[in-house]
Amino acid sequence: MSSQMTVTFPGGKKVDASYNGFTIATDQAVDAGGDGSAPEPFDFFLSSIATCTGIYVLGFCQKRGIRTRGFRSSRAGSETRKAGASRPSASRSRSHPVSLRSTTRRSSAPQINVQ
Repeated sequence: MSSQMTVTFPGGKKVDASYNGFTIATDQAVDAGGDGSAPEPFDFFLSSIATCTGIYVLGFCQKRGIRTRGFRSSRAGSETRKAGASRPSASRSRSHPVSLRSTTRRSSAPQINVQ
């Protein structure tokens, strides 16, 4: 099966990617010159890592009969910004490392944190 991704530029700082009948719309924040009408591409990048982790956690649990009701995935982090820069953007180099950490907690509602 062959698939093709098409990237288009609908205006301003918007960049869309179409793949297998789905369109992923992105934009930059207002303070980065965009309209803030969609998540930034880097937000989708982090979300893709979290959902990839999630599908493996789900498969692990399903194979072992572990209930996933009440499981929660969350991302927490901070950005280091250069002086005078309100938000990092693709045109500026990011001055912070990206770190991912997965943990599980035993409680009435187990949580999986991806940071």
